[in-house]
Amino acid sequence: HPVIQAAAVASDPGRTVAPTEPDYPALRALLLSKADAGCNVLRESQQPITLYPLDSSHILAETSCWVAAYNSANYYAILSPDLKTITASVDVEDGYDYSDGTIESGGRGRGLGDCFSLARHTWDGKRFVPTYKAGSGQCKGFPGGAWELPTRVTTVRKP
Repeated sequence: HPVIQAAAVASDPGRTVAPTEPDYPALRALLLSKADAGCNVLRESQQPITLYPLDSSHILAETSCWVAAYNSANYYAILSPDLKTITASVDVEDGYDYSDGTIESGGRGRGLGDCFSLARHTWDGKRFVPTYKAGSGQCKGFPGGAWELPTRVTTVRKP
């Protein structure tokens, strides 16, 4: 397995910027400037934006991107400490949760929940690196699916 060295991340639980706060409009506009056209929730409504300090030079922004019948995804971007520049977009498809340096992503293939995909991306100090990817294969008609078939497995070394 490839070895990925995870970077230390701030233990700060992050702060949520509500649409009523003075710095919200500029922050939302900044995220909209780089978000994919498919981010209809971000484009069409004012959702809270959560900011997680990764380290002294990188802030992770997380906000709702899209919602569908069985799945949803967030938009993630790495911001400068002054929150005025996107230093990097985070290339995570179907990401739904950030915690302790890792973004979880994936979803159900259909409502029955008999097939799924999942992935993890881990912060290495510069970017979120894909560290795990798996799926259940075919949708076979029973909830939970039969197996988790990994297609990317790494060893993540914690700092």
